[in-house]
Amino acid sequence: TEILRSTVGVFVAMAPYLLLGFALAGLLHVLVPRTWVVRHLGGRGWFQVVKAALVGIPLPLCSCGVIPFASSLRKQGAGRGPTTAFLIATPQTGVDSLVVTYSFLGLPFALFRIVAALVTGTVGGWLAAALDRSPEAEQELPPEETTATLGVVDRIRLAARFGLVELVQDVAGWLVVGVFLAGLIETLLPPESLSPEKLGGQFASMVAVVIVAVPMYVCATASVPIAAALVAKGMPLGAALVFLVAGPATNAATISVFAKALGKRTVAVYVGTIVALSIALGWLFETVFGGLDLPAHSAHHHHEGTTWWSAVAAAILAVLVARALYQEVRERLARPAEAPAAIEGPQTELLETGMTCNNCRGHVEEALRAAAPGTTVQVDLESGRACILGAAPNVDALVQAVVKAGYRAQLAPAAGKP
Repeated sequence: TEILRSTVGVFVAMAPYLLLGFALAGLLHVLVPRTWVVRHLGGRGWFQVVKAALVGIPLPLCSCGVIPFASSLRKQGAGRGPTTAFLIATPQTGVDSLVVTYSFLGLPFALFRIVAALVTGTVGGWLAAALDRSPEAEQELPPEETTATLGVVDRIRLAARFGLVELVQDVAGWLVVGVFLAGLIETLLPPESLSPEKLGGQFASMVAVVIVAVPMYVCATASVPIAAALVAKGMPLGAALVFLVAGPATNAATISVFAKALGKRTVAVYVGTIVALSIALGWLFETVFGGLDLPAHSAHHHHEGTTWWSAVAAAILAVLVARALYQEVRERLARPAEAPAAIEGPQTELLETGMTCNNCRGHVEEALRAAAPGTTVQVDLESGRACILGAAPNVDALVQAVVKAGYRAQLAPAAGKP
């Protein structure tokens, strides 16, 4: 009962800020379309590295959702420097996660999180640029998007759909996991159980956090309530910053994809920068701001009472999350039944790598449909398999289409074979 009470309390505390963040992300999606980002970040100069990090900070993209953007940047002629800066800075933040960070950990922490994303992205990009000896690619300009011609009502509708439907669907599962883990931590861990004294010192706690966070997949928004719950149990704020930098910016799947797209040397810079600078910035934050208390409206204080607007926001958010989870379950249940019967004839099955969210799945489906027009394409996120039904081109053409989208693919083994 206490775990459930704590979990609901965390959800209610973050609901108003999360709804505001989703709404702002939707507006950002309409006002700053993907083609604008790609057009302005092509190139390979040192200033392009800084600009790539700055542009990536407010975008609501996770460490896997950023892959198609990075692929587009490379097609635009962007060097490894700007691409690496974008890959490092973008997943750490997002307008939605920054609003939630402010609500749980306070304004100084939220602002320092922006600084951390900018510093890690810029330094990593500069290091990658210094090592980049590849010839400059010919620019491939993307087509103009049609959102500029839409009226005000249509833009609001598009922003609402992206922020309150598509973005919620991308983070719903991880949001539920993050809130539940925060409730577990708050209920089961004794006070001060994660203090530096118990963990062997501040530096040791930061090293332990980064070892766990680098291979783990957690989105920038869902990681915030977990970090706040850990801080409430005595973990230093600096270690929480390490978690919020290294956790969203990396995971084992995307590291392997980046190695294929950018090369092992660039990925070593990418991972090394995140590890070293997250610890350094965490230490700096702990030294300067380590004595700060959590804000009065954070999840740590949610038992003091619930305001009417947080209760209303929690009800709205619960409906949106439940709808997203229901939609996901319905799609998964419908896919196996539809696949064999949709079209009679040949079928090709690929095994994808690097997909960890619905955004990834959508990009893979889009790439395969473009490569195999007139076919039915179904991609299963859980198994990582893509089924192309109908007269598709050869497997090499399908694999290349997925690779150009920023992922990896291979022919799936036949049933009963390894």
